[in-house]
Amino acid sequence: DTLRHTHIDFRSPPFCCLVPGRWMPTASVSERNIRWIEWAVMQAPIVRALIVAADTVAIAELRGDAGPFVKWTDTGAVVSLLLAIFGVHSLARLTAQPLREYCFMTVFRLVDLSLLFFTAQQPMIFENILLRFGVFSCGPMLSAESKAKFICSFVLICEMFILSLLSSFLLAP
Repeated sequence: DTLRHTHIDFRSPPFCCLVPGRWMPTASVSERNIRWIEWAVMQAPIVRALIVAADTVAIAELRGDAGPFVKWTDTGAVVSLLLAIFGVHSLARLTAQPLREYCFMTVFRLVDLSLLFFTAQQPMIFENILLRFGVFSCGPMLSAESKAKFICSFVLICEMFILSLLSSFLLAP
């Protein structure tokens, strides 16, 4: 009931960067509009599961010729992820005020940051930048790709540990 007097603000990442703020629409809070935003969030794991299954079949059946198919499904996964991020941020802005006493935005930002580490760090930083510029070389036990994944996993563990300490400090459980 406390949400009925607000509007849904669509100035949320990642699309807020593409359209100036005054041109971004707002919508009234209604059950129908909330359901659309919930579906924008909920479609991500469903789409991801379908893509993983399709990629698995394509790689098993097509082997080396599966490259173009996997690139298209990866593009679909990125679009799905961006839509989910948009929906999550829109819902978070909408519910931030009523859930303030529960430190919702602090928890949301911590989870948002950890998801950024999980989803963007390995493919963008470790594979596309560090690996391509030859920072990792082949060793006697691991290829350059495997070494990059190993180091990325170690860095991820360190980052999650720091986020855990930060959440313990900020939320004081």
